[in-house]
Amino acid sequence: MSERISTARHFRKSIFSEFRRYQTSPDAEPDTAFCQYLESEYEKAKSRLSNLINQGASASDLKAEKNGLFIISIGLFTFGRLDVAEDIVDNIPGGRGRVNHLAGVVNRLLPLPPGLSPFGNPDAIKEWLKQNRCRLSWDENLETYILED
Repeated sequence: MSERISTARHFRKSIFSEFRRYQTSPDAEPDTAFCQYLESEYEKAKSRLSNLINQGASASDLKAEKNGLFIISIGLFTFGRLDVAEDIVDNIPGGRGRVNHLAGVVNRLLPLPPGLSPFGNPDAIKEWLKQNRCRLSWDENLETYILED
């Protein structure tokens, strides 16, 4: 088993405990069921966040919803959903919380150039993604993103 496979799975397991309401049937394939659950929750979180912003919600309400979106996005990212990378970078919780380190999934699964970090220069990561999105693909076997020529 390669390091990258264990890395993607490690991040999935790290966020799995955050979903106390998640349940699946015993005969469902665990990864597929969890990915489908995350996809459903992602759409709900995006909608709730948009509604909160439109309603002029308090900073604490926005923070709670952004934290949820951050965690859901990490899960989807480990299943090959590149489109959620910006949601990870844009919603990293401030301070030294217990989930902040999860933003490291971006560095661990993307073939970023040295020196790019979601903590130190999130705008540079978003620009790199914009420039390279069409060349990035998810390798199912390695469970990592690869940059194609």
